[in-house]
Amino acid sequence: MNQNQITEEAFTLLLANQNMRLIHGVLKSLHISPARSDYEDLLQEGCLLFVEAYKRFCQLHPSQEVPAAFGKFAFRTIRWRLLDLLRHQQLYHPPCEPLVTIKQDFEHPTGIEVSDPNGLAFAADLTAAAFFQELWSICLAHEQRYLNSRLLGQKISDFAKQEHVSRQTVYNWRSDVHEKARRILD
Repeated sequence: MNQNQITEEAFTLLLANQNMRLIHGVLKSLHISPARSDYEDLLQEGCLLFVEAYKRFCQLHPSQEVPAAFGKFAFRTIRWRLLDLLRHQQLYHPPCEPLVTIKQDFEHPTGIEVSDPNGLAFAADLTAAAFFQELWSICLAHEQRYLNSRLLGQKISDFAKQEHVSRQTVYNWRSDVHEKARRILD
């Protein structure tokens, strides 16, 4: 089979058998929600990575039936490649540009003054503090104790012993806190 036939077969497989769900699953596993501004771009990137993964799988396993063993391979390959892409974006494309203010006085020959770089960190700290304060206010007492233990770096098993509850109970508390945090962010 030549490369064009394999590529065509990959696109057919992508659109058939609900394989788009696999790509949505990869994005969900990376905590990328549809509300994110670049969700559609990452979804399209995932589709292209699906085709690449299919080609690679066919090269590695020419005699093996593709749909049976391909799902796990594709999920893992797409996830790793998207993670690489996201890390690259984070490293080389900072989310914010430094604030610039224009002054119309003669002291600065360029007329441009870069604002205090600590101001951005201060604004981020204020935003995080406001988020955490709102989260803290809607949490129940045991959830607040859980948050406090996590801030102190305490292990979940140690916290469960301290609270005289099972680790599963602590995991349930954690998921409740995560759900409340999601509601605040939405």
